[in-house]
Amino acid sequence: MKVMLSAILETVRVLVITVFFFVLASLVVTAFFEDKTNINYQALIENNSYLFFLRCLQALGILGFIYILYRNKYQFSGWYKGKRMQRLSKRTTRVLFSISLVYTLALYLVVWFMVSVNQL
Repeated sequence: MKVMLSAILETVRVLVITVFFFVLASLVVTAFFEDKTNINYQALIENNSYLFFLRCLQALGILGFIYILYRNKYQFSGWYKGKRMQRLSKRTTRVLFSISLVYTLALYLVVWFMVSVNQL
């Protein structure tokens, strides 16, 4: 019973951490984007359907950062104490970080290119 309760509490904790960081990252990135380009972010996504795919990639990138943060730091400070708790290797961390960074920045690189060639 104790193991089940700690697993449920850890699941709730992971969900709270994920929602918190996802909302924080989305707000910061959207505000930065709108400040630098003077373009309404939501209207841009709605008017260009292919940018929705890039927005989904951005969400995956943010989730990748949250996964790295959880596996390398937050799993050791929770309620659940499992036998197989270990950090990601340095190589895995670097690869996941690189992929997450590319996914997160892809939308902004495409929009920056579109703005620079006056397609918006």
